[in-house]
Amino acid sequence: MTSPITAPLTTPQRCDRCVARAAFVAHVPGGGELLFCGHHHRRHREGLLASGALVWPLPVDVAVDTRDDAA
Repeated sequence: MTSPITAPLTTPQRCDRCVARAAFVAHVPGGGELLFCGHHHRRHREGLLASGALVWPLPVDVAVDTRDDAA
């Protein structure tokens, strides 16, 4: 099975419940997406699956390197 993500993600995405980096995307019935960090994914996983949402892990390479190149 392949991920429904078709466009490459170029900037870090944030969890819809907190400021942490998103690790999962949930496609909810009726349309729309929710992004979750690992903590909130574990906390809401049962409810998401019960509602018929499709949940996928985000690619690890979503993160952007923020180190200063001038150093």
